[in-house]
Amino acid sequence: MRTAQFPGKSHETRATRAPSGASAVQLVTDDPDLRARLHRLLAPHYAVRMATDGRRALRMVMAQPPALVISAMTLPDVDGAGLVERIRSGPRSRDIPVILVCAPADRVAGLRAIDRGADDVIVRPFVGSELLARVRATVHAARLRALEERELHALLDDLKAAHQRVAVTAAAERRRIERDLHDGAQQRLMALRLELGLLAERVADGEEVVTRRHLDRLRGEVDEALGELRDLAHGLHPPLLASDGLYAALSAASRKGHVPVEVDGADVGRFAPAVESATYFCCLEALQNVAKHAGPDARAAIRLEARHGVLVFSVTDDGCGFERPGIEGDGLTNLRDRLGALGGHAEITSIPGRGTTVLGCIPLTPAPSVVRPDVGTTSSGGAGLHVI
Repeated sequence: MRTAQFPGKSHETRATRAPSGASAVQLVTDDPDLRARLHRLLAPHYAVRMATDGRRALRMVMAQPPALVISAMTLPDVDGAGLVERIRSGPRSRDIPVILVCAPADRVAGLRAIDRGADDVIVRPFVGSELLARVRATVHAARLRALEERELHALLDDLKAAHQRVAVTAAAERRRIERDLHDGAQQRLMALRLELGLLAERVADGEEVVTRRHLDRLRGEVDEALGELRDLAHGLHPPLLASDGLYAALSAASRKGHVPVEVDGADVGRFAPAVESATYFCCLEALQNVAKHAGPDARAAIRLEARHGVLVFSVTDDGCGFERPGIEGDGLTNLRDRLGALGGHAEITSIPGRGTTVLGCIPLTPAPSVVRPDVGTTSSGGAGLHVI
C-alpha cells in the first residue's frame, strides 16, 4: 500500500493542496498510517492541516479555526475526549465540530466522548467512502447551525431595535400629549376661570348672592379640573425632567412623597429622553413600593450613576423587608418591561428587617446582549421580594 510521505522531523504542516476556497480540516494524530490514510481521503476535497499532539493542534485551531477537527482517540499528551473539552472551552473554537477516530478497544470511551462534546466517533477499521460521507455531513450540519445562529442573532437584534423604537416613540407620544393638554384643554380652562372671575365681580350684592355663590363654586370646580390636568400632564412627562434632567426631576418628586428620600447623582448628566423617562418612572414605581410596604419609619435613597456606557440606578430603603421568593406584582413587571424595551435589566432584593433594594440599568448605546447589574449577596439567608 502506498502512503503519503511527510518530513520525518516535522510535527505539523500548513494546509496542503486543495481546491480553491476549500474548507480547512485539522487532523490530529501521531499514527503515521492513520495520518497518511486520512490525508489521502481528505486532501482532494479539503485543505488539510496536520498536528501530532493535542497541544500543537489547539495552537493551530485557536490561531486559525478550521471547519472540522478529526482527532485520534489516543494522543501523546491528551486523549481525544480531553482535546474535545479544550476545544469547547475556547471562545473561538467552541462551535467547531470534532470527529474522533478510535480503535475497537476504545469504542466505549469514544461513545462517552460524545457526552463531552464530540460530534461523531468513527471506529477503525473504517470504509473511506463512509468516513467522507460523515465528514461532509458533519461540516454541513455545522454550517447550518452557524447560519441559524446568525439568523437568530439578527432577529434578536431586530427585536431589540424594535423595543427601543417603541420606547422612544412612547416617550415622544407622552411629551406630545403633555403639550396638547397644556396648549389645549388647560388653556381653555384657564380662560374659562378668568371669565368666571370677571363675571362674579360684576354681579351686585343682594338678590344676586345665590348667583355669585354658584359662580364661585364653578370657579372652584375649574380649579380642581386644572389641578387634575396638571397632575396628568406631569405624570405623562414631567416638564422638569425635560428641562433639567433626572436628578432635578427625582429630587422634586421625592419632596412630594410621604417617605424621606435622599437623592444622590447631581453630576449624572443628561441622556436620551427615552432613557431618562424610563429611569424616572422606574424610580417612582420603587418609591411607591417603599411607601406601601417598608413601614411608617422607613427612609429611602436613590442613587444615579453612569459607568462604562450604562446608566445604573438604585432605590434602597431601610424598612421591614420580607422574604417571599417568586412573587412579582404588576409594578415590578412594568418596571422590568420599561427597562427591557431599552435593553436594560432590573433586580430586586429584600431581606427581612433590613429593607429592600431595586437595582436597574440601561445601556446608553446599543448592546449585543442584555446588561445585568451585579446584585450583592448577603450572609443572612435568602433574599425575598416586595410585591410592587
